[in-house]
Order: sequence, then structure tokens, then C-alpha cells
Amino acid sequence: MKGLILKDFYNMAKSFKFFLLIILIYGGISYFNGSGAFLTFMIILISMMVPITALSTDEKDQWDVLGLTMPVTPLTMVGEKFLLALACCVIGLGGGLAVSLLFTVTGGQISISEILSTLIPGAFISLLYNCVLLPVVYKFGCERGRVISIVVVMAPALVLMILEKQEMLPELPVVLSWLKNTGGLIILIAVPVLFLISFFLSLHLYRAKEW
Repeated sequence: MKGLILKDFYNMAKSFKFFLLIILIYGGISYFNGSGAFLTFMIILISMMVPITALSTDEKDQWDVLGLTMPVTPLTMVGEKFLLALACCVIGLGGGLAVSLLFTVTGGQISISEILSTLIPGAFISLLYNCVLLPVVYKFGCERGRVISIVVVMAPALVLMILEKQEMLPELPVVLSWLKNTGGLIILIAVPVLFLISFFLSLHLYRAKEW
């Protein structure tokens, strides 16, 4: 497992430099705007992109075909990608918190509580995105998976836009109150359950593939 994770990090070394540059740019925008929204959005987006980028690299290099000749089980192959997705969320949370501390020390207007109030839900969104997308990629491949990923991202956004236009969305204080009381517990339980379901579904699809 450790070797597979290191392989992905080495393969995406150039991509990580690009991701870091983007985070620094949007971190600066967040600092001068006094809002953590820009930084949070980019960290969430990158957390979503890394596991899929790793899968795309493996597919391009035909790593899975080679991996089948090695003493590496499908359970390990699939589990490593889900562990990578989880690690990206944790790193994103840590990075966002570190940046917020830096902003606070340098006199920025962004508070740690503000960053956390967006980062934590964002991390759950990132995990949910990977829960949906990883099985799709294992089933259809990265190329078609990218197209489906656009639909996965855009469809909820389109629904929210329609609901907002029709004034059917609840007010923000109502949403925050629900998250604080009941919604937070529901999400805390639902996300790990969906993560496990997605993992076992991906494992089944991986084992069923014809290499």
C-alpha cells in the first residue's frame, strides 16, 4: 500500500507543483478579499482532482495490467485510491487551517472559524464527489469518466440555481441551524457509509474488468 501511494505521488510530482501554485494564488485572493471562499473552493477542487488524476495516469501507463503480474491484490489497488482521496481531504483541511493561521498572524481579516466553517463541509463534499466518481471511472474509464464528472458537478449546481430562482431554497440561517443541530450528525454518519459502499462497488467493478 505504501509503495502504491508513493508511486502516485511521484507520478504526479509536476501536477502537485501546479496545484500548489494555484493554492497560493487563490490564497492571496482570499487574503486581500477578506474571504476564505476562494481558497476553500480551490482546495476542494484539488482534493477532487488528485485521485482521478492518479487513475488517469495509471490508465495511460497501463499500470493495472502490470500490477496484475505482481503480488498486489485488487483490494490493495482499489483501497489505495480511496485512501488517497481521504488523505487529500485531510491534507486540504490541514492546509486550509495553516493558511488561516498565517492570515491571522499577518493581520488578515479571515478568522479560523470562518475557514473551518467552509473547509469542513467542503471536505465532506470532496469525499462525496469521489464516492460518486471513483466507481464511475472504474466502470467506464477515465476519458468517459471525465465527461460524467462534469455532469456530476454541474447537475447539482443547476438544480440549486433553479431552486434559488424560484425562491425555494431555505434561508442561510435556517441551513446553518439545521447543520448545527441535526444535519451535521446525519452527514457525519452518511459520508462514511457512502464511502464504504463506493469502495466495495469499485472493488467489484475492478475485479469484473477484462484487462
